[in-house]
Amino acid sequence: MLDFLRILKIDISKNNGIDLIEDGDYFKFLGHINAFNRLLERLYCEECNNLIYPKNTSHFALFRDIRFYCIEKTCSKKHEEIYLNNCLYGECKTIIDSRISERCKHGLFICHNCGTCCSEDLFKRRLANLNKVGGYIHEELIDNVENQNGHLEKKEYYCYKCSGMMTEINENTYQCTECKVGYDLDKFKWLDRKWTKTNRRRDDYPVYQQNRNNNEEDNFPF
Repeated sequence: MLDFLRILKIDISKNNGIDLIEDGDYFKFLGHINAFNRLLERLYCEECNNLIYPKNTSHFALFRDIRFYCIEKTCSKKHEEIYLNNCLYGECKTIIDSRISERCKHGLFICHNCGTCCSEDLFKRRLANLNKVGGYIHEELIDNVENQNGHLEKKEYYCYKCSGMMTEINENTYQCTECKVGYDLDKFKWLDRKWTKTNRRRDDYPVYQQNRNNNEEDNFPF
């Protein structure tokens, strides 16, 4: 289909307001199909219950359509951006919804199921992709790559309701003391393979005292 459109010399590039995406309208069409099949139950405005519509095409998402908005004239939520995308951690398969989740300090929405938000690998892939396609590169992305700012590798989890740090209760259980939100990570088989830089976790990350004591005792040879 893409070759056919090129033969007809039909312009299918897309300007998303920041840069020009080659063949963007074609990929936007494919993105509509993928997104609508996967996101159907979330493609309704919570205020007026009407369908929400795609806003811009993305360079780097499983679904090309990840930003939506309501166009109902009388809706109080009209034109408010709604972000919908897959959870960064593939085994989770949860749909991230900005109407549910807050962002971590690096700007990524926090999964309400597994707590994953951002990773060093994600930032590297985004930068490489933008360099490849010639897209606009924000200074914050460069900073995140250079300073290895991702949370996943460090095993740092944040509350999807308030974005505060979660307390590590044990190896696979995290809780927010303010919102009473919890992440049970036992159900994810391969998640521990992502925790490759726990030695770089921030010094003030909260760990339940009993868990801390158990870990310290485990380090003693007697």
